Amino acid sequence: GAPTCEYSAETDGYIAGCAADGCKHYDDLPDAQAACNADSSCGGITKTSQGAPTVGWETRSGDTVQDSPIGETSWLITNNAACHPITDDVMFFKRGVAAYTGLNRTDPDAIWSFQGWAFISWTSQKQGAAIKGFVDSAPEGKFVVIDMSTDGDGEWKKWDNCSFFGAHFIWTTLHDFGGTDAIKG
Repeated sequence: GAPTCEYSAETDGYIAGCAADGCKHYDDLPDAQAACNADSSCGGITKTSQGAPTVGWETRSGDTVQDSPIGETSWLITNNAACHPITDDVMFFKRGVAAYTGLNRTDPDAIWSFQGWAFISWTSQKQGAAIKGFVDSAPEGKFVVIDMSTDGDGEWKKWDNCSFFGAHFIWTTLHDFGGTDAIKG
């Protein structure tokens, strides 16, 4: 069967964005959880009365809880990568194959060094699938992510600590960008 989704404790606030069902109202938490478990775009559930005559539970796509001005509460999925396993995005896989083929044609021993800044704000399952497509497009050990940050918080931690879906990576922090952190001229 499908992996079991695990949820956080009820938290004050709402989760932004509707899951695939368009923020359909469910009559109770177990029904909303069943719908969320079956929907890979779902990141959790928000209990709300907004947009409906009665309180309902809605499946939401976000991955953080935000302050609610109307008293909503939410439950985030805490094991989203296990609950909704990420598979390759076919389009990104094909793009990756084309890119690596070009590198390999020039240098048969080429290693694709990919700059992690390209996806620094990515957090959704769909975005994770795109990265996984790139990683899986290159032979094992031939795709390396350069994971640089300014705060020491690596991108490798995303998607339940997937560590770039098995790709090698270099994790580093640039505290002041070598002293060139201002516009000069």
